Amino acid sequence: MSSFYLGIGRSVVVAPLVEHQLHQHPTVEILLAPERPFLFRSDTTEWTKTNAVAVGSGVSHQARELQGSFVSIQFLPERRWEMPVLFLDTEKSAENIEFFRALSARESTCSEVFRRAEELATACSGSSLAERAVDARVLDVLERIQSMLAGRIRLKDLAYSACLSEDRF
Repeated sequence: MSSFYLGIGRSVVVAPLVEHQLHQHPTVEILLAPERPFLFRSDTTEWTKTNAVAVGSGVSHQARELQGSFVSIQFLPERRWEMPVLFLDTEKSAENIEFFRALSARESTCSEVFRRAEELATACSGSSLAERAVDARVLDVLERIQSMLAGRIRLKDLAYSACLSEDRF
């Protein structure tokens, strides 16, 4: 089962792994493969076998020998990510990695997913990636959208749930 969580300046995707060519993102990405290690390289590192890696924004990277599912956590950084590539100590982050691995088998709220993603990113970088918190009303709306994906989503209803006028929303 694939899952996609979209927030303001952040996303979490749980999906089957696919090989990709050398590319880069404007985001900071944490790539986890909890089931089996994969090969990873960047424009500053050689091919390395890993289960978890954090990649800075604008760093060219590639993965191969991918099997099973993966978790891609992406943040639009509000400040510079100092490390171009950081191979993660999976034992230190085992609890959060297990949380993300289990997302393929169950649904979770956006708030919970983004809180865990922030914890993992903070453990990687030593400080928070998000300088400011996302308004709780926005998180509530994101959770509402997530629960309504199969049905009809109306702007009026979302604005009402955020206690805002449609124009302000």
